[in-house]
Amino acid sequence: MHLPGRWVVLAGSFLLTATSAASAQGDGPNLDVELRGDSYFEAGSSETDAPRGQGWLILEPRYATHASPRIVFSVRAVLETDTHGDISRDHIFDEEDRELLRSPLRFEQLSFMFDLGAVDIEAGRQMLSWGRTDGVRPTDNLTPRDWTDPLEEERLPPWAVRANLEKGRWSGEAAVVARYAPSRLPVLGGRWFPAGPDSAANPLYPAVGPKTLELTYEWEEAVFPPTTLANSQYGVKGGYRGERAEWTLSFYRGFDDSPRVAATPGIPQLNAGVQPVIFTRRFPRLNVAGGDVVVLAASWAFRGEAGYFHYTEGLDDGYLLYEAEAEWTRGNWSAILGYADVAGADLTGDLFTEPDAAPGQSAGASSSLDQVFLPAAFLHLARVVPTEWEASLEAAVGVKEGDSLVRVSGSWPFNDHVRVGGELDILSGPQGTLFGRWRANDRLRLFLRLSF
Repeated sequence: MHLPGRWVVLAGSFLLTATSAASAQGDGPNLDVELRGDSYFEAGSSETDAPRGQGWLILEPRYATHASPRIVFSVRAVLETDTHGDISRDHIFDEEDRELLRSPLRFEQLSFMFDLGAVDIEAGRQMLSWGRTDGVRPTDNLTPRDWTDPLEEERLPPWAVRANLEKGRWSGEAAVVARYAPSRLPVLGGRWFPAGPDSAANPLYPAVGPKTLELTYEWEEAVFPPTTLANSQYGVKGGYRGERAEWTLSFYRGFDDSPRVAATPGIPQLNAGVQPVIFTRRFPRLNVAGGDVVVLAASWAFRGEAGYFHYTEGLDDGYLLYEAEAEWTRGNWSAILGYADVAGADLTGDLFTEPDAAPGQSAGASSSLDQVFLPAAFLHLARVVPTEWEASLEAAVGVKEGDSLVRVSGSWPFNDHVRVGGELDILSGPQGTLFGRWRANDRLRLFLRLSF
């Protein structure tokens, strides 16, 4: 793997800092170093020349300390570089999480938590993950996704203030995110987001320009919602935990983390034989009212989660997103079978198939990559033992079109500090479906993880 010199220097200094912090804490592993290598079975689809092999180097130092008996400071950083350009070479740290490319340095946690007895308050960058289901999570709307690699979804923890209340069997939580950041999409023109055809007929030929025009693709600079009090995103939820059942109700107000994407023609440069195509992003306001429930019965857990999505500006029809699943556990083994769907709207279109909305006529196609293949069934079989070998089989199958993602993974610990493993991802389906469009991207991933 080729690492530019400045990244090597940065990685080295960061590693030394993290190791010093880990030594100061001394209560377990505080630094993970991971090497990943991907081998794709085909060089790519006909629309892209993405390399057959790709690799990553990832450093994840973490540290927590009690500033006082009731105040905990926590930090978890990620320093990452790659071989193929999905990670930016221009900006080291994207504090606003609004760049099109992932930055080499990001923080998954950088916060203070104040323990006030029945209430705890956390302020800073933090993961706000709500919901219980394993496939889609309709009530999980506070933390955007990073779809740079859509088969390895990352999250973009926001700067937020969160308050959590526990009183007997009752619980409540409220969170406020002051600055909006959208989910990050795959790199335009890359393996997962082919830009489109290379050329198109010149409608003015032979009067002006050549017979065909070269199509070039680029993102238009986005206009993000201003960071104001009125644009703050917030969520509240409350619930009850019984001996055999638990439920919560929640409400989210803010913006859809999945931008609406549209592609429109730019001003043609006929003499140069070029037709620009401009991709735009729009960020609709969104309210979600939802809830979840879990019921325990011996070795079984039955879970359900649903949320009604209402677009207050009328850019999309409202719809109900839901999932139901059953989980069986015995010892270190577990099996989950689930089903998810939407009611009240058609989510079959996505940014890959509907990028041609004219300006002013449409908000664009949704980029919710975890919803466009619904209705779908999910299967997850796993053996999880942190100190022993682990294995899992995961599958997501679109019920209507038959497209699917199947993943087989496993890992083995050599000792307390070294684990090796791999996963095989197989995608299939008709060309017009989400997974069918990516079927040339079947891959084998190998990894080596070191913990200190």
